[in-house]
Amino acid sequence: MTKLHFHKQYWNPDPYRPLDTPRWEEQMTSRVRGRARELLQLYKSGLLDFEDFIQDRKTEYDNDWGMRMCLWHQHHRHKQTHKNLGRPFWSVDAFRQWVANIESLPEEQVLDKKGFYDLRTLQRERNGKPRAFLRHEHVVPKSVMINWLVEEPDNVDVIFDNNVCCVLSLDEDTALNRVAKNTHPDPTDPWLRYEGTGIEILFNPDWPDDVLQELKHHGLMTKASFEPFDDRTSAYRLADFV
Repeated sequence: MTKLHFHKQYWNPDPYRPLDTPRWEEQMTSRVRGRARELLQLYKSGLLDFEDFIQDRKTEYDNDWGMRMCLWHQHHRHKQTHKNLGRPFWSVDAFRQWVANIESLPEEQVLDKKGFYDLRTLQRERNGKPRAFLRHEHVVPKSVMINWLVEEPDNVDVIFDNNVCCVLSLDEDTALNRVAKNTHPDPTDPWLRYEGTGIEILFNPDWPDDVLQELKHHGLMTKASFEPFDDRTSAYRLADFV
């Protein structure tokens, strides 16, 4: 897992503000990787069939996490807010839509009792029901990650380092899946799958330099990454980080 810098608020509203201290990803590193190694050993020994091994809930064998559950639990809790808020990668379009939704809500619905952004900021009413309008997308699809783990069971740390996720708009997620659903050209280079898709990643001041350079290398950092609202962007940025 890439070690992020201590959080600095750059955007207002701030999608990158961690919801947990230490960050959820840091808390879960040992747990998910330890369980992944255990699952691989159980599968190799024949104690788990493949369907039980890949469970996105708990296995029938020991009622503990399946591999899909490990892969997504690395990044978030069960709650919808944890699937999006505080995650280290957002697309520009996802950020724009989230900001627009916040600005459409009454002020008292924006923050919860703990001072974090309310779940309602991540939902819009559709057919009379609140619906999510963002996706927490696995940059390397989970099925690709699982195949890689099975092929290289001694390489768990490197593989989980490449288990990267990004918050996208629904339109971006749909378009991406049309051309790259459950596939990846090279899982050792996660962001390669986004290259040429038109997805732009919103700048995060917490990234180390190597992450920023990798995103630039794949053409995912554009002017919009730093100025998502063109000449109005300064209204959404903190003055001391401009």
